[in-house]
Amino acid sequence: MEETELEPVITHPNFEMQMPDLDGIWPGVEKLNKDLKEAAENLDPRAIRFTVDTFYQIQGIRKATNNRAFAAEDTEEPHALWQWFFKNFKGMENEAKKALTSYTYAHPLWQNWCANVEGMGPVLFSNIVARLDITRPGISAGNWNSFAGLNPDMVWEAGKLRPFNRKLKTALWLTGECFAKIKGFYHDVIVERKAYEVKKNENGDYADQAEKRLNGPNKVGKTTVAYKSYIVGKLPKGHIHQRCKRYAVKLFLSHLFEVWHTIHFGVRPGKPYIIAVGGHKDYIPPPHFDFEPFIKPGVIQ
Repeated sequence: MEETELEPVITHPNFEMQMPDLDGIWPGVEKLNKDLKEAAENLDPRAIRFTVDTFYQIQGIRKATNNRAFAAEDTEEPHALWQWFFKNFKGMENEAKKALTSYTYAHPLWQNWCANVEGMGPVLFSNIVARLDITRPGISAGNWNSFAGLNPDMVWEAGKLRPFNRKLKTALWLTGECFAKIKGFYHDVIVERKAYEVKKNENGDYADQAEKRLNGPNKVGKTTVAYKSYIVGKLPKGHIHQRCKRYAVKLFLSHLFEVWHTIHFGVRPGKPYIIAVGGHKDYIPPPHFDFEPFIKPGVIQ
């Protein structure tokens, strides 16, 4: 499906059309051949993580070069050289994306589920699944939440190593951005959750959290827009929006674990702790997925 990677840095899309033809000066970036694309399908998670990191590094340089060249259009600076850099970095970025796409399209999880998840593209998919291990003994969706930095009770103690994976957390933040902007199942989850969160906020249910933002270690400045909400015991709109995105992302991660576990092992995982022990009854099944074809014969669930 359509790639949905977001680029938080502002670029100038019309600038690319103003570039001179440099093909006669430089042959351009060498494209991936069929053999390399097929090899990418079988890369191990470590190699995929390296490829994803390389993709984002090249993308960052490409965007910086594009902005620099655009700003130099009305000056005497040698922006034609930066146009050349931009063109070649863009080419390398596209080739890296092709490698990740080859890996993604060959992955059973993509073929049987994620391809149908609105807002999920090959780069995001690669970035997420290459940082998770479904075969690790004793793993659960709750473990993944903590590993991704989505556990609200987690404390990062001073002088200690980070207790979560920073790059996975960033990948899931981008996933939430995609869900918020692209209509589909998880977009609807965000919309529905927002109505719930806004109502609780208006009832003053988050006054204690507002107090923490006013007087806690990460307190907001008195001149900020957010302060105007916190001072009256309410969470600002941006805070509510982030809560809704995290809710949708945690649900997606739970679905990812459930679907991947079923595809890989031929058996559905046990019920989430919050349902099996915590008393919650509102189970939300993964969208666009039928478990039955993947259950091993003789398994009763």
